[in-house]
Amino acid sequence: MLKNIAIAMLSLAFILAGPATTNDKGNTMPGKKEKKEKVKDEYQTKPGKKEKPLYRNVAKDLLSSPKKLTKLEKNALEGFLGKRNMSSAAKRASIKHLESAMKKHPCFLKSNKKNKNMSRWPKADEKALWFTIDCRKQDDKDTN
Repeated sequence: MLKNIAIAMLSLAFILAGPATTNDKGNTMPGKKEKKEKVKDEYQTKPGKKEKPLYRNVAKDLLSSPKKLTKLEKNALEGFLGKRNMSSAAKRASIKHLESAMKKHPCFLKSNKKNKNMSRWPKADEKALWFTIDCRKQDDKDTN
């Protein structure tokens, strides 16, 4: 009986104490140091290696760029970024407009020869496998 009361009191003490508090740096252990995150370029990691871009980054670039987009392409991009509510039927109907908007990015380089590359509505954090973004080639064209 005394053992059960002691267990109940200890568990109550742990519940009332709550989770471990963190210091201002966000770590809980006093001797551990927080790892610094490396700042990466949005599209390129190394000069020779191309990394596939995230759909979200490309969509943000397109909405903020002065490039002319049709109304349907702009609506598809806004729906993709969550700025506009879209039903699943509207998403299926605007897949082709989202793809054509992605193709209008100034640094767009196609990776395959298919005409229709998006068969479903992508998630924002997915990497685009059918194209790359290489602004270095765009800069080379501007300098010549």
